[in-house]
Amino acid sequence: MRKMTNINYIDMQKFIDMGYLQEANRQFFHPLGLALEATYQKDGTFVLLHIWDYRDDKEGMTFIALDSKEIQERADNVEKLRKKHAKIRKEKYGWEIQPIGHTFRKK
Repeated sequence: MRKMTNINYIDMQKFIDMGYLQEANRQFFHPLGLALEATYQKDGTFVLLHIWDYRDDKEGMTFIALDSKEIQERADNVEKLRKKHAKIRKEKYGWEIQPIGHTFRKK
């Protein structure tokens, strides 16, 4: 595990273009009735501004359409990276997603 003294950041445009915002919403937030909103600013940058809250909607949220080649490429990009990290994390730690209450220990 890297020491968190120097934090690396990803540009918000790249975060969106590579599919991370889309997949965070599709796989995690939407089923809970939530959504992260990125807004395009006048200076040409994107920022995360709001979290939509539709938790009272019994089926959660969905995208209007998920049928474009670009959307599929973004999903594939995120899944490829997830699988790469999952393999290494399972080998090294014994898990992909760190269990609650589990302290960091190398296997």
